[in-house]
Amino acid sequence: MSLLKQAGATAFDADLNIIKKRKKDQVPLHNCVIKRTFFNIFYLTMGNFGNILYGLTLIQRRKTIFKRTRLIDISRETGFSVNTVSQALKQRGRFNAETRELILEAARHLHYVPNGSARSLVTNENKSVGVIVRNLRSPVLMEMIARIEDYLRSRGYCTIIMSAEGDLLKTVDSLLFQNVGGMLIYPELSMKHLDKFRYLRSMDFPFVLMSSDGNDYGLDTVFMDRRTGAHKATVHLAGLGHKKIGIISGDTMKLEGYKQALEEYRIAFDENLVSKSYTNNCQGGYDACAELLDRNSKMTALFCSTDTYALGAVKCCHDRSIKIPAGMAIVGYDNLDAAAFAEVPLTTIAYNIQTETEIAVELLFRRMQEGSGVMKNENIPLEPELIIRESSCPKPPETSKAINKSQNQNNNKQ
Repeated sequence: MSLLKQAGATAFDADLNIIKKRKKDQVPLHNCVIKRTFFNIFYLTMGNFGNILYGLTLIQRRKTIFKRTRLIDISRETGFSVNTVSQALKQRGRFNAETRELILEAARHLHYVPNGSARSLVTNENKSVGVIVRNLRSPVLMEMIARIEDYLRSRGYCTIIMSAEGDLLKTVDSLLFQNVGGMLIYPELSMKHLDKFRYLRSMDFPFVLMSSDGNDYGLDTVFMDRRTGAHKATVHLAGLGHKKIGIISGDTMKLEGYKQALEEYRIAFDENLVSKSYTNNCQGGYDACAELLDRNSKMTALFCSTDTYALGAVKCCHDRSIKIPAGMAIVGYDNLDAAAFAEVPLTTIAYNIQTETEIAVELLFRRMQEGSGVMKNENIPLEPELIIRESSCPKPPETSKAINKSQNQNNNKQ
């Protein structure tokens, strides 16, 4: 038997099964099932000509697969009303097991997928949230996206993730076109963006900003205070006695925190100790560190605005035979996994991504339920944490004492 005939026989058997079930349940059989069964019998008895006709039928069926199946299609297939089909698919209503199974089988056969957009129009509730990030290459942002997605999934929401590398406002419009229920927005706003977002707030569209320059623009914002983080890093280095502290920047707020710490320790700000990397990778940190070392032979400490830059700076120092931390103390920012497992573990500033994610998502849900247009906005800064490791200072003496004490106890036991 040819492949087409085998396909025809399979379809014929499926239709006979439907007929048997309908007879058993004493449910009226819809004309489309009868017609399809008749044509299957016709094709199977017509030899090669039947194969050609059935081939054309398969092509037509394939076209219909790519057309979204509606509830009315399942209704026509089974003979039940649209409301009955809808209730059965939602596992609601009082139906016998045979009726429910018949409707579910028809839905599978027609490749039915629930239409979330249509449902949102009826219920006035959309179960999707848009998440906009600067780019999809940053390890910190990728971890944040994963946390947001897990948290939203646990609440029954799906996540639509978009990058705003091209144009933030166009990205926002794209998500609005997809009728999302709310947005979490990570890229920091510039003045040209404010009018758009203030308009969205006035229209009661829920969104939460997850990055800020620290100013309150009347919009819901949950953000890690980068200025405070940079201040903590620089204070740590200045507190160790360093006077020539360089910075690999790339962030205005972090540069401000760096300057503030220098001022508190009465260390003059030196433009020659500032370098900016234009590539967000280890090579960018390596090149920026090399530039600073060439300009400042007396630099003894370096604050890097990302751990990625710091890892590149560590490699640069090693290549120049500069020991860390004896010859150069280095502090990073972000607390990536690689920071703790580097050859010289990095002192760094840590985001509490889980806390930021939970606060931002819960605030978004409140706005989605209660509205945001008439409520006062919330501006919530979160303070990052300084984690001290070996790249900025040697192992604490207490650690060495504890190790020696443990070794002496083991020797006494032996």
